[in-house]
Amino acid sequence: RIDSDGEHNVSDIERLMNEASVSKANVVTGQRTNFNKKSGLLDFLKNIGKAFINLSSRKLTKIEIHDWWSGMMYFDKKAIYSLSSVRPGTYPEAEYYLSAISKDLIISTIDIEQNIRDGESTMSLKRGIIVVLRFCIIALSYLIKRR
Repeated sequence: RIDSDGEHNVSDIERLMNEASVSKANVVTGQRTNFNKKSGLLDFLKNIGKAFINLSSRKLTKIEIHDWWSGMMYFDKKAIYSLSSVRPGTYPEAEYYLSAISKDLIISTIDIEQNIRDGESTMSLKRGIIVVLRFCIIALSYLIKRR
């Protein structure tokens, strides 16, 4: 799975596959090491939402994924089969992670550098609020299922 906004280098796909082979991971994601920061109010609010979800996710799962929003992900056959029933919303990355973790799939990461996006983000304030609320519902479901 790779976002189509031009932020990810296609050459990193081979690195994802190599990591899956070496680590025997079912899911491998590219964690961005260089976030392109902007200074507008919407960008500030986006960063608060991302920080909330990143921190909450790490606390819930005890897994050190530092970029729960990277759109560059590798799924092996087991992960594809296990996650085929997931019906994610917009910006589905955290949803995929929580589902993979709840199904005891192995997750690994590699560090990647993102490119500057071609065009504007599709994330609006309204959409951001929906993403955070949806995440809260999914996180609550994750907690209930894990208990």
